[in-house]
Amino acid sequence: MEFNFDREVFLNTPLSPATYSGAPAFLYLMECEHFVKVGIATNTQARRAELQRSNPFKIRILWSKKFEFKMFAMIAERAVHRALGDWRHAGEWFTVSPEQARAAISMVCAEMPALMIKHKELDYQRRVALAVRHEMGQRRRNYTPEEDEAWQRRKAQVIADLFPSA
Repeated sequence: MEFNFDREVFLNTPLSPATYSGAPAFLYLMECEHFVKVGIATNTQARRAELQRSNPFKIRILWSKKFEFKMFAMIAERAVHRALGDWRHAGEWFTVSPEQARAAISMVCAEMPALMIKHKELDYQRRVALAVRHEMGQRRRNYTPEEDEAWQRRKAQVIADLFPSA
């Protein structure tokens, strides 16, 4: 079984500011009859109970992994959904075996450290950019080309100091 997984797309997943939630979340795998569900929740037991209320078949939690930040759980979920896309039944339910779903999840989770490092660096760079703007007394939105060039130079210098290998 070959999954539809593009590492570059995964690593360049755009994030909205809303995904920078400090709350932890779980990526989970549930099974119901011959379907599996991959999703995220802050409480997997509560999520299973919520799904069970409207389902006559037994739903079991097969696996879950805690992510310290919801955004990483969301990215992993999106990547697993994309990888299993050819077997999507409806919504977050797929017609693959639990073992096949775990293989897709394992493949995605193996790439998570690289993604976390990348997004932490991007977050640091964003924070550095804001700090440099503040340091230079530039709080407005429109900058002259000279101000923008000076800001870009200072930002590059600070980032080079923070990330010497970059």
